[in-house]
Parts: sequence; structure tokens; C-alpha cells
Amino acid sequence: MFELNAQLAVKEITIEDGATGYMVTHKKKPIDDIVYADAMFQNGFMIVTRDENGVSKYGVYAPDGKLIIEPKQGPLELMFLKDKPIFFLFSRLSPNGEYQVGLFDLQGKIVCEPMYQEISLVEDYFQDKPYTYIQLLKKNDAGETCKGVANLEGKMIVQPRYKEIEWTSFEGFESKKFYLATDNELNYLFDSNGRLIMGKGFLEIGEFCGGKKLVAVKQKTVNDNGEDQYAYGFYDMNADKEVFACIFDGWQSSGNDEVIVEKGEFKGLINPGGYLLEPSFESIELISDSGIYMCKTKDATDHQIFLSRSKKLLDERCAYATENWPLLVLEMLKTNEEDVTESILYNLETNQLLNEKYDEYVFREFASTTVRKNSKWYVMSADGGMGKEIPGTWNDCAFVSDKLLKVQTNNLYGLMKSDGKVVLSPQYEEMSGGENGVYVKLNGKYGMIDYNGSVIIPCNYENAFRFYSGKAQINDGSGTYYINKKNVRVEN
Repeated sequence: MFELNAQLAVKEITIEDGATGYMVTHKKKPIDDIVYADAMFQNGFMIVTRDENGVSKYGVYAPDGKLIIEPKQGPLELMFLKDKPIFFLFSRLSPNGEYQVGLFDLQGKIVCEPMYQEISLVEDYFQDKPYTYIQLLKKNDAGETCKGVANLEGKMIVQPRYKEIEWTSFEGFESKKFYLATDNELNYLFDSNGRLIMGKGFLEIGEFCGGKKLVAVKQKTVNDNGEDQYAYGFYDMNADKEVFACIFDGWQSSGNDEVIVEKGEFKGLINPGGYLLEPSFESIELISDSGIYMCKTKDATDHQIFLSRSKKLLDERCAYATENWPLLVLEMLKTNEEDVTESILYNLETNQLLNEKYDEYVFREFASTTVRKNSKWYVMSADGGMGKEIPGTWNDCAFVSDKLLKVQTNNLYGLMKSDGKVVLSPQYEEMSGGENGVYVKLNGKYGMIDYNGSVIIPCNYENAFRFYSGKAQINDGSGTYYINKKNVRVEN
């Protein structure tokens, strides 16, 4: 007798024809009276072999001595996951004379019936954590090898009907696993429970678009002349429904949450909610992350504005539009006056066109927006109306701080309070607001002044600069280096 572990042992005996046989014992006592042709100890289990009419049959004893797999199987071996046993891979002879494989768990319960050509474990990572599934290979009626997927409990996720299969994930759905299966040029998407997403296969199942909600799909269709052509549609993964069938000739990302779609020579737009702006435009251009687009029809010189979030196409046509929430400025070409514009305002919160029209506007950088009408400047009210008049006649007028305006006359800028009190007479070529001061340009060089007009950094530098984290990169003609707000040279 030789022991294989503290519990199991094999007793060697001589049988009638003089050959050697083996009996399995547990705690030095025979478990049964079966004599085996061979016995192999592996990872605490005893794999035994007996002869049946010249054919070897395999079985397994557990470490506690229990016979968990009857010695009626074909060749049998342990399968490992990260060096730990997880299944017994076994085979049986099929009616057509071929061995097919299946899986037992370590308690002897069948996980996968012996009906497959091959079974393997696929190890990968999902959300930075190890993830393993069972890959099944089976021949179809045509003798072709097809792939399927089961989980580690043996539950079938994807039937073995596909040429290729792999797990995947989508942006916006990182917490969910999907399986992408391919057969006859078509792609099928299954969730982790084996449900067929989209209900059918597509030539392509593409990337997420449209606010990370829509998946672009591609399908082959036949035109009126019987010729193959390709079309695109969109599926909403959140709502689990087809938003648009494959009716579009092409699509592209808008650079925002919307999708630009093409039909023939015309373009349209799909917003994240699935609303379609019908393809009737020559061009569509994003002008704001708020989902605002300029849409131009063929042969037109002006544009219509589409507000994606409110699903509204404005009737007003404009040369251009600029958004400064909550206002949208539409620059309108005046009748019979080329290159001369007037501005009208649209309130994006109330979805209303405002009555006031302005000759010029300067959106607020600090305190408020300034507007010009009939050569006079005003502080625009919160609702887009014409508020307090700014004293003086200026070519340009805009806030550079909460209470201080830059004003321009004769191509030179100065500083003035909103009540008309001049702080600094116009003397600089350029001026813009900054952190704790005003950036200025004089004689082609740049510097900085405070809100009282006093020089902080002389205009000695070749390049315009801005301070970040208390430092600015400048060039004085001799080289490039950094200074602090006291005009002292510092290390980067």
C-alpha cells in the first residue's frame, strides 16, 4: 500500500491473470471492491482508470474518499484557473464515433454536457479585475466549427453558433459586459445574461455617439436597381430600442453630444434625446457646447440656428451667431448693406427673441455685457435689455474688472469707471482685463498696469503674456524667461 495523502491511498494487488491492480482506500480502509487498472493522484483527487471491453474508462475520488465521478468517462483531466483546479474536463464517445468533451465541477456535478469539440477557459480583465468565462467549440450541421460562451457556473450565455466571439464594453456602459459574436459577416451583440441586444445582426456595430447613448450600426440593403448599398442607423442602449432604422448614407460626430447624419447630399442632426432634424442642409456647424448649430441650406448666404436641447429651429436667419449663456447673439445682415450687421438677442433660458437690436455688443468678461446703439454705449440688463448709459463717445467699450471699463478713442485705450469718471486717459494701443491688473500694449510692446493706471510691469516685452500660478513667460528681445508679478525674473 502507498499513501497519496493523509486520507487517500492506493493498495496494490495481484489479480487472477497475474497482472497488477489497484484499490482505493480511505483512512487505510478500502472504499469499495473496485479494482482499477491505474490510479493517479492530482491536487488532492484520485483519478482512476478501469478497463471495459478493451476501452479505458475514467473516474474520480474526492479527497474525502467519495466517488464523485463514476468511472464511465473517456479521458479526463483537471482544468486550472490561476494554478487552482476548477473543473474536470472529460470526454465521451458520441453516436457518430467521435469523442466530445464536457465539464464536471469539483463536486462531480456536470457543468457542461459532453457535446463540444473543445472547451477552454478564457481569462481577461474587466474594470481592472480578472474575468474568466468558458469558451465552447462545436461543429454545426455543415461541419464548421462554431464558438459559444458560458459562465463559470455553466450557464449558457451565447449558443455555439458563431465563427468568432469576444467580450467587449462600451463607453458610457463600462460597468456592463457585452459579447460580440460574428457569423456570415454579421455582428451580434449579447449582454452578460445572453440576451440578444438589438434583436438582430448588423454588418457593423460601431462606437457610441450622441451623448454616449446611441450606438451606430451598419446594414446592407438593396436599392431600386437591385444593387447592394450600405446604410446606417442608431440604437439607444439606455432605452434598449432602435431609434432610427438603417436609412442614412453616413454619419459623423458633431464634436458634441449630437450626431450629424447624411442622406444623399443633405445633412441633418440627431440630438441625445433621439430627435431628428431632417437632413435638408448643405452644412451644419457646431458653435457652442450647449448644442447650438448653424445650419446652411444649399445656395443660401445666411444660416438658421438649431437649438438641439430645445429641439427648435429658429426662423430668424443670420450671418453668424455667438453664445454667451443665457444669451445668443444673432448677427444679421442689414438689408441692401453688404458687410454691415446688426445684432439681435435670443434668450436661451426662456426661448424668446428679445426686442432690442444693437449695432455692437461686447460680452461680459468680468461684470456685465456692454452694447452699442446709435453710437452710444450701454450696460446690458440681465434680460438682454438696454440698461444704464455709459457716458462719453467711444469706439470700443468693455469691462476689464467688476467696476472698471476700458474705453477707446483715436485707436488708443484708457480706463474709466461706469459713472464716467476717467481713471486713465487713452494712451495704450491694446488693453485687456487680467488677474489683479490690466494687460496693455504700448509702442508694440507689452506690460501691465493696476486698476488705478499705475505701471506694474513696464511695456518692455515683445510678446503678449498672461500670468499662470503667479508666473508669466516673456521675451524682452534677448531671450525668453519667466517673471513674477513684481517683474522679477524667476525659475519656471
